[in-house]
Amino acid sequence: MAVGTSALSDYTRNQLISDALRKVRAFPPDGRISLDLHERAMRALNRVVRHEDLRGVGDAINQWSISSAPLLLVADSQIYSDAENLKTNIVDLLSVVYRNSEGVDTPMAIVSRGQYDALQEKDIKGDPDTIYFERTKLLIDQRFWVYPVKDSLTTSSTVLGTDGFTTFTCILSHTSDSTNRPTTGASWELYWHAVGSGGSAWVTATAYTNPELIYYSYKAPLFDFGGQYDNPSFPSGFGSFLMWKLALDLAPEFNIGLEERMWLERMVEKHYSELVPTRKVVSTETHNKTLYY
Repeated sequence: MAVGTSALSDYTRNQLISDALRKVRAFPPDGRISLDLHERAMRALNRVVRHEDLRGVGDAINQWSISSAPLLLVADSQIYSDAENLKTNIVDLLSVVYRNSEGVDTPMAIVSRGQYDALQEKDIKGDPDTIYFERTKLLIDQRFWVYPVKDSLTTSSTVLGTDGFTTFTCILSHTSDSTNRPTTGASWELYWHAVGSGGSAWVTATAYTNPELIYYSYKAPLFDFGGQYDNPSFPSGFGSFLMWKLALDLAPEFNIGLEERMWLERMVEKHYSELVPTRKVVSTETHNKTLYY
């Protein structure tokens, strides 16, 4: 007997839409969904994704969408944007460390705008220990405000990757060997980042040094469903939740009664609470313990 696999999720956008339409009895008998209905369902599905993106901000969920990246510091610079290679897909900033030229990390405080404004000398020199993340509607326009600022920086080591033309900058000081060579080494991403220009040939048994930098972890956006064969950027178990949530969103368009819509809502909450137990609603009822003792 053949053994199945759970390694791949093949629940595509169009399958989610078709199953949700069946839940609200709106799937055409001939199986041919009109372009207008498909467009409305697709927009509704992407609204669900964006809602889940926001629901995950600041909470211990959506951990599958966590990314991290280095930000190379610029001498005497307080403000960093995509021009300095700040990532343009930061939904929520989770943790930040300052890494000195010896590769030692020190946690930085993430402060609000008001806390940053309260700092009296914005251009004071020193090792950065505080960061303000300026949020904007467009993720590409967001910026880091760093405090204090470095007035001098260590020269970074740069090498060419195994493709012979991509430049990699050292982000953690080390002595090179086959395990950390970009990009064939098993742990190369711990030591190198594809940024910079004019790298020289990589050489084994060489001491490479990192410049002063900021290393940050952040929540990246969940992907919209752009193509018909797109899979969710959720873990595979979230397929049922997305289907029920989409059905609930579409229900008013197809004159689904209030009682059935409430049932759909209960199914959404049931599937969500099973997937994310920490988000279960805490009971507010007062229990009389004397009845049980």
